[in-house]
Amino acid sequence: MTLLVSQDINLSMNVKQKITPPGLLFWGAVLVSSVIAITTLALAIVLFVSDAYINAEAGLVIATVGLALFTFFLWFAAALTARVAHRELKESLKERTQATAGRRFANPVNSADLALQMDNRFHSDRVLRIRHGAVMFLAKHRGLKIPCDHDDISPYSINQERWYELTSDLIDIFNYYDWIGYLTFKTTEMENQETTILDLEVVQQKFGHWFIPYYQMCREEIEAVRAEYPHRWRYLPRLYGELIENERKLHKDLKKDYNGDRSSKEIKNFLQREHIRTHRGGYHLWGSRLGIAP
Repeated sequence: MTLLVSQDINLSMNVKQKITPPGLLFWGAVLVSSVIAITTLALAIVLFVSDAYINAEAGLVIATVGLALFTFFLWFAAALTARVAHRELKESLKERTQATAGRRFANPVNSADLALQMDNRFHSDRVLRIRHGAVMFLAKHRGLKIPCDHDDISPYSINQERWYELTSDLIDIFNYYDWIGYLTFKTTEMENQETTILDLEVVQQKFGHWFIPYYQMCREEIEAVRAEYPHRWRYLPRLYGELIENERKLHKDLKKDYNGDRSSKEIKNFLQREHIRTHRGGYHLWGSRLGIAP
């Protein structure tokens, strides 16, 4: 971001160097007008003391003096106008540079703010209930027993019909992550430069540790859906690939071994933690059943 602002400042400095310095332009015009005026006045004086004035041709002298004054004020006005125009151009360039730097500074801030809003949505009661239903299904599908007295807090039916072996809970989760992928990779043009709505690094920090296990547990089902419906979940594979690549680069910088695929133990621990996290989403449901005020 600092680099972008520095580039804007350097650009403005280059433009300024191409503009004629205002002092040189102004005083040069004043000098020319003064020389013309003095020359004309000298000519008027010569005429004043010459035989032309003595012979009652005073009108010629007066006209000459008037021409001198007119020329002086004309050149002076032109110089003053040029100075004012240069000052306005300089101020306009300064404001434009500041506005451009401000917009580029605002883009990462807006990206972080949007990510926080989406993270809050991801932790809303309804989404927590959806995630709870997804966790219970995935745990059962993998033979992992998670004791839970409230496995019916999902907003969808427990005995729902599956779509490519995916429940509605999982479909909602992947729809959400596909939307995140769209915001991450869809480019827009700002100040003749391409930018994205969400920064990949921000997505990595806020959603990567959740998305990667979900994707790996349902990779075959997602690929089956994509093979039949290429327009569905277009951004999921790319988002997964970019997040894995970022993790690989980080481990390489730390000089540590890296295996993108989570182990069975890591998946088990993830499901157990996710089950604990998502219980809060159904508090108002099972709490009311137990007579506990929300």
